[in-house]
Amino acid sequence: MGFNPISWIGDAISGVASGVSSIINSLNAPDSEKNKIRQVLNSQLNNLKIVLVKSQTDYEKELTKRLEADMQSDSWLAKNIRPLTLVYIFLLLTILIVIDAYGIKVDSEFKTILKIWGGLGLGFYFGGRWNEKINRIKNLKSGINKIAKQL
Repeated sequence: MGFNPISWIGDAISGVASGVSSIINSLNAPDSEKNKIRQVLNSQLNNLKIVLVKSQTDYEKELTKRLEADMQSDSWLAKNIRPLTLVYIFLLLTILIVIDAYGIKVDSEFKTILKIWGGLGLGFYFGGRWNEKINRIKNLKSGINKIAKQL
């Protein structure tokens, strides 16, 4: 599974909560006061987690709206920018390879850069969207489950 920002932030918040909890335990105060502080802290951290999940969900909705708007656009370019970018990168790579094959010296750094761009373009075009959608679903479920367990 890829990087899960909601899970990571949830883990970070839980880590902060446990650190603060140990500080609260070390206070020279009655247990009732310590419990009040813990309750306020947990309430605030849970509210923060809920806001983070909501903001992630809102972000995903806006991204989907933007992609839908691109696809409904009358602009041919808006609908085809990713495949055109991929074609452009591979066209440049092919031109450099052909030029190099005819004996014209091409700096190897240019070929290396275009090979990397080509790999990234392929990965993004064919795998990126599929992987992004699968991870988005898993991340939202994981984040919501973590928050639900802590509430």
